[in-house]
Amino acid sequence: MLAYLEALTPPLVVCVAFLVGLGLLLRHQLAPKRQAGTASRSAPDGATGDADDADAMGMRAESGKRDKPAGAGHPANPGNS
Repeated sequence: MLAYLEALTPPLVVCVAFLVGLGLLLRHQLAPKRQAGTASRSAPDGATGDADDADAMGMRAESGKRDKPAGAGHPANPGNS
């Protein structure tokens, strides 16, 4: 009986470690999302003067679109030959 226990100990340890990791991953992924910060709630009209707040909320201007030439990334029109 002891031989079976000795043989099964490493797979059991790996299995427990995997299940603990899976549980932590699921807990992290399924947790409710938190607000960016509480400072914006206390400021009037939500204005804090922080450029980082706008960037964190995805309100920053998209500068990548200006760098591309016109028509870049658009499929060619097959009707124009």
